[in-house]
Amino acid sequence: MKNSNLKRFMASLLAVVMIFSVVGISPAVFAEGAVAPELKANSGEVIIKSGMTNDEVAQILNKALISNYDELDDATKASLQWEYYCEGKNGLLTNDAWGSINGFTSTKKIGWKEVTYTHAALKDAKAGNYQVRLAGTTTEATLVKVDKYSTKVELKADASITYNMDAAAEKEAIVASVIDYEKSNLPEGTTAADFTVQLKTGITEFDTAYDNVPDTKINAGDGNVIRVKYNGNDTYKESDWAKATITVAKATVKVSVTPITTIYAGEEIDRDNFYTLDPNDPELDVYVLFVGVNSNMESCVNIKLSDGQEKLIEAISNAQETWYDIINDTESLTLKEKLQEGITFGELKEIINVIVTNKTIMGILELAGYDTEAIENIVTALDQLTSLSDDTIIAIGTPAHAGVYVATAVAVGKNYETSEGTGSLIVLKNWKGITLEKNPILNSGEKANTITVSQANELAKGNNLCILTKDGEALNNASAGSINYWFTGVGKLYAKSTMPTAPGKYIVTASVRGGDFFAFPKTFTFTIVADPTPEVTPE
Repeated sequence: MKNSNLKRFMASLLAVVMIFSVVGISPAVFAEGAVAPELKANSGEVIIKSGMTNDEVAQILNKALISNYDELDDATKASLQWEYYCEGKNGLLTNDAWGSINGFTSTKKIGWKEVTYTHAALKDAKAGNYQVRLAGTTTEATLVKVDKYSTKVELKADASITYNMDAAAEKEAIVASVIDYEKSNLPEGTTAADFTVQLKTGITEFDTAYDNVPDTKINAGDGNVIRVKYNGNDTYKESDWAKATITVAKATVKVSVTPITTIYAGEEIDRDNFYTLDPNDPELDVYVLFVGVNSNMESCVNIKLSDGQEKLIEAISNAQETWYDIINDTESLTLKEKLQEGITFGELKEIINVIVTNKTIMGILELAGYDTEAIENIVTALDQLTSLSDDTIIAIGTPAHAGVYVATAVAVGKNYETSEGTGSLIVLKNWKGITLEKNPILNSGEKANTITVSQANELAKGNNLCILTKDGEALNNASAGSINYWFTGVGKLYAKSTMPTAPGKYIVTASVRGGDFFAFPKTFTFTIVADPTPEVTPE
């Protein structure tokens, strides 16, 4: 070889050696012109299990540590062999050495004797960090061998969800919207079932108390402290707890009132069919309010209470009585007594506000197991009727008189925005079993249909020559106002709507007009006689 050619050859060889020395691979390992493997400094976490084959382990290292593995030709890939630096054992003796990831032996002289050490295959080695390299090279990389991948949960700051009566749905909302997935380290495709969510419920003597969601619900409000962890599986480790303070916004509820409900005077509405809620949360307090004009042309407001609300009114009244006993004030009327006596809109709100601010009364109710917030719900419901003045008289129950009423169902609850629905209630005159009858006093004397002048005067005052009965039972005196009469005299000049009181014989036609009831007219003859002459006892 000429001297100039030798120089060019040596220069090329030196360049190749310099290139391969950077990646730590001997130029003799790979074919001429082949792409050389580029080693990463760190593999990141890699799962290698003892049940794998040696070829599977080698392939895992190829993919985890060679950044340009897909660019290598088949011959280069086939030539790749891995070594790792690990501890070998001989009884209690140990020796660290390089060798095949498939397992190897090493020797070391101790004094005059050469001792052989057994090094396990990489797949059988315990989890940890190991230095590895391609056989025939000197560049090392760090292999992070794990049994399971590490996980981490990060929660968003100032996160919020909306209250849901289904606690499982609240947990799903937290997993979906409170976990910061960009900052967390979690496997793909996780669901709410893969996490444990807990709500801070207090502080015990030794620790902070937490309850699992959905075993407990998170109520609406600020400052709810939660913690979340990923539960782990066969491939991923359980994470540490991540804590956050979240806001739970009040939910909305749709209240739908039956557009037109028809009942007869004296009947009660059926709350179960009068309105519907969506969602139908039993924690919601629903007050049904009626505003309208009755058959007596009177404006009125009625509140229909549920059984639970009536029990609450009873409990408030009992607590008031206890309080009155404490302060030796036994003359004040309780809420129940006020409602029975008649109360204005303004008075009712004032009484409730006094109760809410009275710690003793509220304490008595709380000890009895009542949710004191339900008391405030009464005023919240009444406040929806913005058209009413404070001097409006309020009655309890379904409107008793015939008429047309605007019906409003107001749903109130600490976890919901106050909502309402409206419809109409038509109270019809009641005809079922209703009969117009002669007053029994007409037949109380010796002669039928005969009354005295004194009796006639009493009947005229009460407008109850006739009475209304339902299924044979007399209705209350209020029904008398709806009975109208036309009287004509027999053998004498008398034709009026006013009941006569002078002795004589009369024909009367009684009919029902207005009021709350309907009955067929009744016509009959009756006689008014002079009062008996008082007996005089001789002196």
